[in-house]
Formats: sequence, structure tokens, C-alpha cells
Amino acid sequence: MNGKTITRTLRHDELERLRPLLAANQRLRQLIVELQAVSAELAEEVLRRV
Repeated sequence: MNGKTITRTLRHDELERLRPLLAANQRLRQLIVELQAVSAELAEEVLRRV
């Protein structure tokens, strides 16, 4: 809301409905970290060739 973080406790049924989305978000974040590491490795390789 207006760029602010809102924290709230989920009911069990809400959590169960959101669980796949939360898992997908976590996996996406993991993939981003992996992609950043690969990108950094590639950049280092390019710089070593120069």
C-alpha cells in the first residue's frame, strides 16, 4: 500500500491457498541468485580475455 510493507498473519486456509505461490516466489529468487552468479562468472571470463 503506497510502497509500504504490510505484515499480517495468515489463516491456515489462506496459507494453504498461497503456498504454491510462495514456493514459486522462493524458487524464482533462487534462480535469480544462480543467474547472477553465472553472469558474474561470464563477466570475469570476458575480462580475463582482454
